[in-house]
Amino acid sequence: MTPVLHGISLSVARGEIVGIVGESGSGKSTLGRMALRLVSPTSGRVFFDGHDITAMSERQFRPFRSRVQMIFQDPHNSLDPAISIGASVAEAIESTQPGLSQAERDERVAALLQQVGLNPLAAGRRPHAFSGGQKQRVGIARALATNPDLIVADEAVSALDVSVQAHILNLMRDLREQLGLAYLFIAHDLAVVRRVSHRVAVLYRGRIVESGCRDALFDTPLHPYTRMLLRSVPRARPLSELAAPAAPMDPVQTFAGCPFYARCAERLDICRHVDPPARTMAPGREVACHAAW
Repeated sequence: MTPVLHGISLSVARGEIVGIVGESGSGKSTLGRMALRLVSPTSGRVFFDGHDITAMSERQFRPFRSRVQMIFQDPHNSLDPAISIGASVAEAIESTQPGLSQAERDERVAALLQQVGLNPLAAGRRPHAFSGGQKQRVGIARALATNPDLIVADEAVSALDVSVQAHILNLMRDLREQLGLAYLFIAHDLAVVRRVSHRVAVLYRGRIVESGCRDALFDTPLHPYTRMLLRSVPRARPLSELAAPAAPMDPVQTFAGCPFYARCAERLDICRHVDPPARTMAPGREVACHAAW
């Protein structure tokens, strides 16, 4: 069995948006699912509001499940095409407030749809009648239905047009301010992460290789992998500044050193033999790199 995440230490404060970036296969989605307890760690613990949720039975965890919700990547496949959007949102409400009358439930559905910018009169329509951006708004309303404290957004805007992305991101930020929500915002689009996040963690092969406040990390990246990711963002620049393409991520490593060793242009002798631990370089800023110390 190949471990997916290694030595992850990450916190999300109330009302904070923490961005998670890294290439495909780095463990971003697994990290998000572990926060929701959809995946159980083979070692280590996950705490929510001071409670170790990894040690809880399903019955013990039930009160916490409503406080952690997810916005899925594909709004087209995350909604049941056989039922109306109002019924989809009502299902989430009923799971946490089963004692509500039909009228009270309908009123709550209408309020949630309006909160995410949809006409409450559209509650009886099925998902095929809506655009991708509108479907994602339904997904957000469904996530809000349980009054969560933390939302895991796993590539929540990657399937949308750029103009629609901006509206959804603005909605998510507005809801954070209104409701005090915290987000674990998983994305591969660095521009999107910089726009919405307060802090950013960079994952490589299941390890956080660098983390810190958004502007500090983007303006002065400390880890060679972070710099490689930022260089990969399309922008106009002279040919002399273009770096040669890096080797693809090797899923298998036969030595005990830094997982980025084979792709790193700044590697040292120690990098092959010693996996660098994360060290604090400044308040709130950590990097796992021998060359950065």
